[in-house]
Amino acid sequence: GLGSLIASVVVLWALVAMLLPIPSVSEAAINAYADGVGKAWYGDANGAIADFDRALSIRPNYANALYERGNAYYYNGDYQSSLINYESALSAGRADTNVGWNIGWNYYMLGRFDEAINMDRRVLEQDPSLLGVQFNLALSLMARGDFSEAEAEYYKGVNEAVAEVTKAHE
Repeated sequence: GLGSLIASVVVLWALVAMLLPIPSVSEAAINAYADGVGKAWYGDANGAIADFDRALSIRPNYANALYERGNAYYYNGDYQSSLINYESALSAGRADTNVGWNIGWNYYMLGRFDEAINMDRRVLEQDPSLLGVQFNLALSLMARGDFSEAEAEYYKGVNEAVAEVTKAHE
């Protein structure tokens, strides 16, 4: 009986998996994205933005193109546009720590310290080993005026860094 139940669940799952469309990105969108990544690599942020715009005109919720366009806007010093793109990448399904880290930093750059603190804490819940985020959290706390909490977070990061170096030496 249990075997039949398991077999039924597996068959049902297989049918659902076969019937649901597999999300795909067209070759044209991938090529535009790749062109943008190449231009960004060579420091042409404006050219990269144009290519990411082209990729997004083909596939509007292309999370990686949104993320990379956010990077290009950041390098141009347009933190508001950068933030919008990172938040859009997050909404489109790219929920990794890099996105959260960049969102938190853009909040900081825009003087939105409470939001920076909240995002940094969310990222650290996902991966407590990200020392850069730990120090960004301390910086945001300090900018907000919470000096004792900032100091505690800073020393937490320093102690983690010391532990990592010690572990590497062993």
